[in-house]
Amino acid sequence: MIPSLLLADGLLYSVSEKGILQCMEPSTGDVVYSKRLEGTFSASPLYAEGRIYLLNDSGDTTVIEAGRKFKELAHNEIGEPTQASLAVSAAKIFQRTGKHLYCFAIGSN
Repeated sequence: MIPSLLLADGLLYSVSEKGILQCMEPSTGDVVYSKRLEGTFSASPLYAEGRIYLLNDSGDTTVIEAGRKFKELAHNEIGEPTQASLAVSAAKIFQRTGKHLYCFAIGSN
């Protein structure tokens, strides 16, 4: 599975299967920044409330601030492998693993 691209706040984000995150200008494809993340990736990145959530195949989520500079806000480990993309609804993020469905509140609510 290949993660989908994400357009957020006027920038294009991609994460490769090998964990290379790139932030790009959507009109030119010019790379704004590139960063190596831990693990391998199948899930597509998710944007919610100014943050980008990147879930690796081990079930670890890296949360970054959307923008022109890489800024890691959090790194959370669930301890269960997953390849399903995260989903968001009503200020909650849902993460499905092979055995469980997790729900996490986001934002200031």
